[in-house]
Amino acid sequence: MSAFHRAFVAWWFCLTCAWGCSGGGSGDVKLAPADGTVTYQGKPLAGATVTFSPDKGPLAMGVTDLNGKFTLASGAMLGAAVGPAKVSVTAFPPGQKSTPGAEDVSKIPKNADEAAAQLAKMGEMQEARRTGKDEANLPPKSLIPEKYMKVDTSDLKYTVKPGGDNHFSIELTD
Repeated sequence: MSAFHRAFVAWWFCLTCAWGCSGGGSGDVKLAPADGTVTYQGKPLAGATVTFSPDKGPLAMGVTDLNGKFTLASGAMLGAAVGPAKVSVTAFPPGQKSTPGAEDVSKIPKNADEAAAQLAKMGEMQEARRTGKDEANLPPKSLIPEKYMKVDTSDLKYTVKPGGDNHFSIELTD
């Protein structure tokens, strides 16, 4: 797993912990099995990270195999939160050097103070990238258009159905 992916998983872990501690986990969130394929320009996209950000419930993530297939998991639980979700997809060349500083936020926090410090560091890194103030902290070059990297710009939206057919075909274009 690259340092970028470790940093993303650490960020996701902190976000999920914060969501659980905030009272958002009222126990009424249901997970359903979900999987799918990702293609870019009509070809399977290997090594891409697919993230479902539901209106209610935890994030669900999956990584595509060589055939572009993925299975979603919410933390240690297989499946995704039932209901509508915005989706993002990230894909970077294998072995490409990750964002500087990612190693600092990729370790699993041992306590709440470490988790808070990592979350703050990630915020600083995102702000530096967003504003372009620190060229050294720019993310690696994406294999797909960057609009797919954020749920707010990807225009990808799907609904996870309870006990339904949750096989999603995500077709990315330029």
